[in-house]
Amino acid sequence: MITIEGQPWAVVNLNGGYGGNSVVLMKPQVTRAAFSRSPVVRRKIRTALAPELRRQLARIRRQYHAVLRARDPYWLTPAELRRDQAIATACLASLQDFLRQLHSLRREVPEAAELVPVVLLWLQQLVFEIEDCVRFDRVMLGSPTAAEIEALTATPQEVAA
Repeated sequence: MITIEGQPWAVVNLNGGYGGNSVVLMKPQVTRAAFSRSPVVRRKIRTALAPELRRQLARIRRQYHAVLRARDPYWLTPAELRRDQAIATACLASLQDFLRQLHSLRREVPEAAELVPVVLLWLQQLVFEIEDCVRFDRVMLGSPTAAEIEALTATPQEVAA
């Protein structure tokens, strides 16, 4: 945004005109009244969605605590390790979907706004757990990464190129 003669203008392109030597500006911005839902609609949304949010939160909390209750990978068989990784990955996907829902409902449902920091902390902890499990898998079990598998399966012509 720049101001020309007291009017705000938006810079659209810095390389406009012939040879890219001009700046392209948009017409002055017009202030508009902000859209807001009526209090009745907000109350209906809150009463309809709050119980559903509580049910989803309880389900995701159970998944999250199941991941945290997993045993130390040193004492797991490879099949149990894969099972725990699958549970953690499913929980991560659920948390990400729930966080998207919370972000979209923050304005209508105040409880959703309060849950966002908690879900972000859970996501961070879960990512640490998954990274630790993958690191253990690579270091202790010698499982190759996708890039290493591609390098091993590449033909000699591809490697030379």
